[in-house]
Amino acid sequence: MFIGYLIGSGLMLAAAVVAGIWGIASRRERKSLEDVARPLSAADEH
Repeated sequence: MFIGYLIGSGLMLAAAVVAGIWGIASRRERKSLEDVARPLSAADEH
């Protein structure tokens, strides 16, 4: 069980490093939610 926690924490650290290098989240952090995704209220009703 402890090995699983170590593997999980290692994967999370690797993901944080990748996100920090590539800046995956930084492009969307400064935009409003409406600019990133269409609101559910704007969905077409059939």
